[in-house]
Amino acid sequence: MPDRYDDPLLEALLFFGKLHSRPINRSGVMQCLPLWGGKLSPQMFPRAAERAGFESKLVRRSVSRISPATYPAILLLEDNEVAILVEKEGRNKFKVVLPSSGGGEEILTTDELNEVYTGIAIFVKPSYEFESRSEFRARRLGKNWFWGTLWRFRSFYFRVGISTVVINFLALASSIFMMNVYDRVVPNEAVDTLFVLAMGVGIAYVFEFILKSLRTHFVDRAGHRIDLILGSEIFGRMLGMRFGDRPDSAGSLASQARGYDALREFFTSASIAAIADLPFTFVFVGVIYLLGGPTVALPVVAGLTLALIIGLIMQLPIRKAVSKSYQSSNQRQALLVEGIQGLERIKATRSESEMQARMEEVMHVSAKSEIESRGYSHLAMNMTALLHHVVSTVIIIAAFFAVRDREMTMGAMIACVILSGRAMGPMALVASLLTRMQLSLRSLSGLNQIMEIPPERHDRGAQYISMPEFSPSVETHQLKFRYEEEGALILDELNIRIQPGERVALLGKTGSGKSSLLRLLMGFNRPTDGSISISGVELSQLDPAELRANIGYVPQDPGLLYGSLRSNLLAGCPWVEDQKLLEAIDIAGLSGFIRSLPRGIDQPVSENGNSLSGGQKQAVSLARALIEEPELLLFDEPTSAMDSGSEKRLIEKLRGYLDGDSMRTLLVATHKRSILTLVDRVIVMENGKVVADGPKEKVMRVPTSAKPPEVPRARGSMSGSVPSGDSPDVALPN
Repeated sequence: MPDRYDDPLLEALLFFGKLHSRPINRSGVMQCLPLWGGKLSPQMFPRAAERAGFESKLVRRSVSRISPATYPAILLLEDNEVAILVEKEGRNKFKVVLPSSGGGEEILTTDELNEVYTGIAIFVKPSYEFESRSEFRARRLGKNWFWGTLWRFRSFYFRVGISTVVINFLALASSIFMMNVYDRVVPNEAVDTLFVLAMGVGIAYVFEFILKSLRTHFVDRAGHRIDLILGSEIFGRMLGMRFGDRPDSAGSLASQARGYDALREFFTSASIAAIADLPFTFVFVGVIYLLGGPTVALPVVAGLTLALIIGLIMQLPIRKAVSKSYQSSNQRQALLVEGIQGLERIKATRSESEMQARMEEVMHVSAKSEIESRGYSHLAMNMTALLHHVVSTVIIIAAFFAVRDREMTMGAMIACVILSGRAMGPMALVASLLTRMQLSLRSLSGLNQIMEIPPERHDRGAQYISMPEFSPSVETHQLKFRYEEEGALILDELNIRIQPGERVALLGKTGSGKSSLLRLLMGFNRPTDGSISISGVELSQLDPAELRANIGYVPQDPGLLYGSLRSNLLAGCPWVEDQKLLEAIDIAGLSGFIRSLPRGIDQPVSENGNSLSGGQKQAVSLARALIEEPELLLFDEPTSAMDSGSEKRLIEKLRGYLDGDSMRTLLVATHKRSILTLVDRVIVMENGKVVADGPKEKVMRVPTSAKPPEVPRARGSMSGSVPSGDSPDVALPN
């Protein structure tokens, strides 16, 4: 295969892998990273390094201030180049490695480095891995993915807490101001004192405004960073899961992922500030006690207790309503996605009424549960508001008698009324906060289900067997596979051996296991039992990304992504040169079609490629499979939607392409006789088993009615003959 990478930062990471005896796979470390132009950026480097088992940190520092203890360090140079600072030679010279020049060492002076150095360095060190016997073994992602991320940004929330403390103490200023005005300024007509007090309370208001703005800023900054990390983590986990572990409903999965919005809104919004205000309720009650005594403080304590009890009592019905609403929302989303994806089938079968009835039933249940949830929440809030008014009235009555008995002043009474409002204010939000918390925790539970799905790649830093020289050989041993745990066996004790350079056709009736075998070879699913080896290595020991980088795969139903023809052809390999792109387009027979388009290769493509015909989508998929010149080709009905003329031209081009490399291996599942001109060996499958395997001419000569003779095994085959009365011809149209 041609060299597909020109990525200095990736080469630098590979250098550290070799230095610390931690082999790094190029494709695997880049998988699911948001790359533009197919290259690793400084911002993405820490994530790639973490996957490879390293810790990294970007710093802005001059060369002379980089401590030798951090060597080797990556220096970012101009023109997107990098240098690896290895050693200091004397006072003004440094030994560096330049990945762009093949990794050779060079000696540069400080002035020479400063001319191209951008001032940004990356420090890299291996992550410490605890042994399995250690009591403090590093925990897996599991349910810690969310709380662990929040803990990383605890400094922001600590600042929020400090701001909240000062804000709530400044809130006492208005009460103290009112008390002093009524008790001292008004009776004595002390105008100067009034202005001094007004100036003081004005300063307090300004500081309160500044601190509230800072608190909002801290919450927003923490929320933004947490959102980037968690959103990427969730989507990456969805992209990284195996097909076999994926939930049955794509819509339900999307709805579960959408629950992250509710979770984010609760933990990264004003809810945090409201929760932080709750403890200061006791501070305000204490001040009321100091000003008015137990008689005035008792109504506030009683009101707060009742408000808390109301909020807690309402949580049981609210929890049930939220759970029901969450489930119905998932079902509604699943039905919506199913309706959009299957719109053509729905119209063709005239089943619009059934789909509409199902949707309206789900919407009715969803709306009812949401109304219940909001109803209980509003009831709790209204009862708390009523308590607030009652408490204020009772305080005024109690304070009146205290003023009459000269146990407190008029100013203290007014201050107590104001403080009671500040004390009851956060409690009025308790019911609303608890409702939103229930929804957030329910969403977190759904997201935990997604995050607990094991990824197809091993844990971070896990070492796969690397394949510097890929050999396109395939072998299965006693392979069994079923899609569901209690489902029927799709493949049953399958034994196949394909040597490099063989061109093999898989024939068989629908449901015989041909497509499932190809999907297993791609690593989309895991075998139920038995083993698969590719390039002489057991499939589970190969990095899925590296495996697929060496395979050209054409699925039975190729779907395209929204974008353009170019973006679909270069998906996953934006580094490919135009010459290679044009060659793949020519082999797939897309040249004439692209020339006829108004915008050529940049013609927009709709979602799933619905603007293209089935044959055109297959041609695009074929071109994408060939563009990186893989050694192993897996084609699943590659021409099923093509007309005979297009198919004939494609077969001629493919024959020349295959003949250009004697080691290139082809495994094609087909029902068409014309495709058999590309192969020299035929494997016939039935009910997940091989019933015939041998040279094409001998296998295809077996008559339908006569008992077939024993067919000599082809090079590397592990199977025997065709059973009596079962000819592969039945699987092929005339």
